[in-house]
Amino acid sequence: MVDLGNPYDRARPSSLLTVPVLFGAAYLVSRYTGFLFIYQYTLSILMTILLSYFTDREMISRRRIFGGEFSDIRNISIFLYPALLAAALTAVRHLFPRTPVLYRYFTSGGAVLRGELFVLMMVVAVPAAELLFRGVFQRIFMDLFGKVSGSIASAAAYGIFFFLLSGNALLASIAAAIGALLSYIYYRERTVIATIIGHEIIVLAMFIFRF
Repeated sequence: MVDLGNPYDRARPSSLLTVPVLFGAAYLVSRYTGFLFIYQYTLSILMTILLSYFTDREMISRRRIFGGEFSDIRNISIFLYPALLAAALTAVRHLFPRTPVLYRYFTSGGAVLRGELFVLMMVVAVPAAELLFRGVFQRIFMDLFGKVSGSIASAAAYGIFFFLLSGNALLASIAAAIGALLSYIYYRERTVIATIIGHEIIVLAMFIFRF
């Protein structure tokens, strides 16, 4: 039976194999390449996207990226949530100075130039991460486990990915919180472009406030 409430074809269970591939790539890249954090992050995601494409040729389709009803102007208010999360992370940073800082990890303590990092994140890393974690992983999880459980699983996967790259449980928890918000946006809108915009709002705030 066709689910008329789902604008996409159902995900293939075999696509779940890409999840351990990402985790394995993150573990290996972080321990054996010597690359800086942002390049470990981006390379792991791009490698997994390449593999995912062989099991899901629709992952980079216009329908997947721009689908849903995001064109409705009333949905613009959803971007208030990333702004509020960025404000909360900034406040936590000021209240608890020892809290792991996303900005410090992504710049590798200043080893990556701000301009280089900004372009890499906004043009490559963020769109690739959302294409994989929301456009592929969350779609699979929601189809197999239900919308709410699938959204939670996607957020957890993002946190685990950060833990494998950094080895820092608190940083992974912050990443999971960001993943949870982005998963909620995808749950609401079912469009990757909305989560890309939400993610880039958080990244822009990270550059401004350095949380």
